[in-house]
Amino acid sequence: SGSDTIIDAVAFGPQTDQNLMQSIAATGTGDYYYVDVTDTAAKSGAAILSAADLSLGNRISNVYLTINDKIQKKDRIFFDTGMTGGVTNLPIPISEGTILNAVFAFSWEKKGAVDRVRLQDPDGNTIGPADAEIFRNENHIVFQFSKVIPAGNWSAQIISDSTTQYF
Repeated sequence: SGSDTIIDAVAFGPQTDQNLMQSIAATGTGDYYYVDVTDTAAKSGAAILSAADLSLGNRISNVYLTINDKIQKKDRIFFDTGMTGGVTNLPIPISEGTILNAVFAFSWEKKGAVDRVRLQDPDGNTIGPADAEIFRNENHIVFQFSKVIPAGNWSAQIISDSTTQYF
């Protein structure tokens, strides 16, 4: 079949016919993703969280962001997740050299829980609308650069009114 169409398949939970979803992805030259929808999936209690520890909403968002990254031919060079409440400082080491069209995306579970995300470049300059396009809604904020950004120690500060999971 000479189609350029790629089909990714996303299975939601153990009730899904996972073999069928894997077959659809393989036939469509796409990727298969599994989203655990059980209540116990995000309750590891670990101090350091991983993608497997994300809440259900964040697990679904992570799969769709991963697919979007693939469609746009972007590499995810940094991933972090954890709990925030008050002020959370995140170091973001970028060692990949200069990056064109970088995107920094921050998502959180509880709608409206995060007041502000302050992104700073390696020189300590706060990123604003003059530096990047900034998109925000109740559950995420995205900083999209149209210029080359430098490697170095970037940082983000998440300021929230209540405790919520971020990634």
